[in-house]
Amino acid sequence: MRRIHLFRLFVVFSVAATVVILSLSSLGLYTIFKRSTLQRAERDAVLVANVLRNFEAAMFIRTDPEGGEALFLNPADLTQVDQELQKVLTLFEVVKFKIFDTDTKIIYSTDVKIIGQRDADNPHLQASLNGRTVSLAKRKEAFLDLKNETRFSEDVIETYVPILGSSGRILGIFEIYKDVTPYALIARKRLIESMVILGGVLLAVFAVLSVLMWRASLIIQAKTLALQREEEILLAKQKELEGANEKLRALDRLKTEFVNTVNHELRTPLTSIKEGIALVLDGSSGPLTPDQVRFLQVAKNNIDRLHRMISNLLDISKIEAGKMELHRNRFELALLLEEAVVTHRLEAKEKGIQLSFETVPDVLPVEVDRDLFLQVLSNLVNNAIKFTPQGGKIRVTARAQDEHFVCIVVEDNGPGMRREDQGKLFGKFQQIVDENGRKTGGTGLGLAICKAIVGAHGGKIWVESELGKGSRFYFTIPIYQKENIRVAA
Repeated sequence: MRRIHLFRLFVVFSVAATVVILSLSSLGLYTIFKRSTLQRAERDAVLVANVLRNFEAAMFIRTDPEGGEALFLNPADLTQVDQELQKVLTLFEVVKFKIFDTDTKIIYSTDVKIIGQRDADNPHLQASLNGRTVSLAKRKEAFLDLKNETRFSEDVIETYVPILGSSGRILGIFEIYKDVTPYALIARKRLIESMVILGGVLLAVFAVLSVLMWRASLIIQAKTLALQREEEILLAKQKELEGANEKLRALDRLKTEFVNTVNHELRTPLTSIKEGIALVLDGSSGPLTPDQVRFLQVAKNNIDRLHRMISNLLDISKIEAGKMELHRNRFELALLLEEAVVTHRLEAKEKGIQLSFETVPDVLPVEVDRDLFLQVLSNLVNNAIKFTPQGGKIRVTARAQDEHFVCIVVEDNGPGMRREDQGKLFGKFQQIVDENGRKTGGTGLGLAICKAIVGAHGGKIWVESELGKGSRFYFTIPIYQKENIRVAA
């Protein structure tokens, strides 16, 4: 239906355009042919006037004794004048003829009844008295010709030609009526022929455009059907996505319920168990044998590991829900680094690892959430201790990155990692496989949490590592700016 509608619009528009073009063309061609006919008749009229002036001047031009010239016609000579003039006028297809003097008085006419009359209000006559040759086309409904016979409905050209004396002075005006009916018929015939040719050309163009338009409409229809099919496919995919989203929302609700369960049903009991074991280990309930201390220490380590896993799950849940809050304040970076290193120094010492830190003197205070910053740094140091072999070294350094950020580096001389593992390192639930093909343990959430915390501060985190040459973890945090930040006590 759309194709037929477009084609109908095209046909209507084409027909209207054709009519307009033919109308304008016919008007233009008629104007051209009329101008050509007028120019031809005017040339003939001037030729007639020159012939009459040169060969028949003695009939109506008199010279006085002083040499002056004037138009004059003796009524007694009228019959002879008619005979002589008709020879010339008939030769040039002149059907009517008048002679005016400079006072617009008719001194000769093929219609004898108007001889002696004046035509002072004729603008064309006045223009010719000023030296111009004036021609205009007319269609005479009835007039007397050279033979005093009435002629009806003929196309004539009326031309006014000045009569010039030997001195160049205007003596009078010839008014010459030339029958241009044959010329008009030829002009009309040419006009009709031209319009037929133009109409044929336009018809051919219209036919070609119609074919092109029809083919274009077929293509449009095919494209429309294809788009409709694609739209149906997209709607089906959309429904599938909506169903998948609904399943994801259901899974998200399950995850939230699970996290709440973990928080209330596992974390709280683990905390109580951890505190109980700590009391037993410090001797509060009485002395312990070496085996009892060893077994309780293993239990405590496992409880700490479970506690960290649960904390990581809760943290990543907060981050995904957009509920992680930052409480940023101004801190001296050296103090934060020292606190993080001191916390892990005993663990590093037990493994025979040298753990140190340093900052360059020009490092400015930082603007961070203290607990979250220490969580990031603690996670990186803890990973370094885990992967660095006994007798290894871990160094934590800080330097100015630019005028807005400080860069902290945690560097170890452990086994390093493969390049293909580095790209997925900061994803959720990603675990690195060691040189023996075994996973390193843990939830695989620690570095994902670090990335989220650093990103929330406006910084970046990345790693550089080579297999067998250790690893360097970098992250940036903002330098303290003096806009309304409280100084930590």
